[in-house]
Amino acid sequence: GPGAQLRSCNASLLLMDCRPHELYESSHIEAAINVAIPGLMLRRLRKGNFPVKSLISNQEDKERFAERCGSDTLLLYDESTAEWNENLNGGSVLGLLLRKLKDEGCKVFCLEGGFSKFQAEYPMHCETNPDSSCCSSSPTVPVLGLGGLRISSDSSDIESDADRDPNSATECEGSPLSNNQPSFP
Repeated sequence: GPGAQLRSCNASLLLMDCRPHELYESSHIEAAINVAIPGLMLRRLRKGNFPVKSLISNQEDKERFAERCGSDTLLLYDESTAEWNENLNGGSVLGLLLRKLKDEGCKVFCLEGGFSKFQAEYPMHCETNPDSSCCSSSPTVPVLGLGGLRISSDSSDIESDADRDPNSATECEGSPLSNNQPSFP
């Protein structure tokens, strides 16, 4: 089965995880590299004017891909694509990458059943990070937190100014800018 196949050709098989970054963070097939493509990039990828390598955010993974994409077999997977269908999946991240990598001259295959099937059958070949599965959006949380901190420290600056000079307080409260700022990050 695919498990034995994976082991025997693991050295020459490069797994590419096409799922969103937070899914990859919570669990992925061991040694897979994440190729997460935001919607904006997806549109540019459809036009096809930049290399797949530029979609890999992690520097080590990017180098690994650059070294191996010419010689190795690339195995792409998403959450659960059961079988490949150009008409159904052609516009998906997986579909675009598959086509793009073929254009770049790579040997590319798609993992049948996607990650969910593989994880069910070969959990020992998956790397799972329990911390991030409890809140699947973990990569975005620190950014939001910082945004909140920044906003609240701004308003405390305004308050401390107000303590020093009562006249400036009326200006600040009357200014639509400082009141609206937090609601338009």
